[in-house]
Amino acid sequence: MEKSLHDFTIFEDYRNRQVVLNYYQEDDFLWKRDGFHFETIHVKGKILLFLKKDGRTVELPLTEFTAAAINSDFQNYYIFKNGKCRLEIYFPHG
Repeated sequence: MEKSLHDFTIFEDYRNRQVVLNYYQEDDFLWKRDGFHFETIHVKGKILLFLKKDGRTVELPLTEFTAAAINSDFQNYYIFKNGKCRLEIYFPHG
């Protein structure tokens, strides 16, 4: 079940974790997967900035997605959609 997400500052509560990014195209085709550890997340509008331990920042723009939701069937799981494309963001347990 999905619940609409409007306030992206919810991501700033995640600290010292891992994140997994799954990118899908039409017909649930997983075309890209990424994952990394981070210390903090800062939200600037519709951009997530992940700060890593080594001081590097990973920028994740969400501007291209027209809908955002929390997947309440799974803990710490978020879905961003634009037509038939989607990004699923998952924070595994520490």
